[in-house]
Amino acid sequence: MPYNEIQRKKTMRWIKENRADGFSWDEIRNCFVDSDSVMDAFSRLKIPKMKIPKEMTYDEYVALVDEVHSEYIEYDTGNVNGIYANDNQVEYLIPSGEFDAWVRYRKLLSGELYGTSRMTNESISSIEEYSHWVLNRIRKETLTTGPQKGLVMGSVQSGKTANMIGLVTMAAHYDWNFIIILSGTIDSLRIQNRNRFMKDLLDSQDVVWHFLESSSQENILKDLSDSKG
Repeated sequence: MPYNEIQRKKTMRWIKENRADGFSWDEIRNCFVDSDSVMDAFSRLKIPKMKIPKEMTYDEYVALVDEVHSEYIEYDTGNVNGIYANDNQVEYLIPSGEFDAWVRYRKLLSGELYGTSRMTNESISSIEEYSHWVLNRIRKETLTTGPQKGLVMGSVQSGKTANMIGLVTMAAHYDWNFIIILSGTIDSLRIQNRNRFMKDLLDSQDVVWHFLESSSQENILKDLSDSKG
């Protein structure tokens, strides 16, 4: 191969990330465009971001996608379960206004916003169901009840991040205005999740989102929203 194994694994990881983001295998093989524009799109993916090694041919790329596909384990969003302290649930309705953040996010996943569907309607409905389930088991006021604790579990690639974003959009509709996301100690994964939240939530129209992150100054948070428009 004119490219090295590190470059090859980088492309494999990028393929998996696109699949995890809801793109179909055919969309990944076709470089996210229609069949007439594949080669132009394939060339653009090489420069300047170098998602694909410059020396890799399109046939080699397709073979690599097929290799990743053959080893990839698919999970359904139905493999999500919750544990909660009690069942004193409230009855928040699923936001349904045209400009509600959840409605915009659902349209983003279905392809209604930009023409590219990320997942099936069945999977989107599962995200709506589970996000709504969690929403109705959290509290705004905990002075009398004490902290409301729970745990939601999901298999690898089960749609956990999408469910988290779905919950955030629904909670924002009911005026939760400060949400803390703890995403582990691996910095690359933290940044990946942060960017996913920023990219998807900034498509909302009825909520002004601010993304705060720690800075080099102690006890000072920097607002990343300005850099995203």
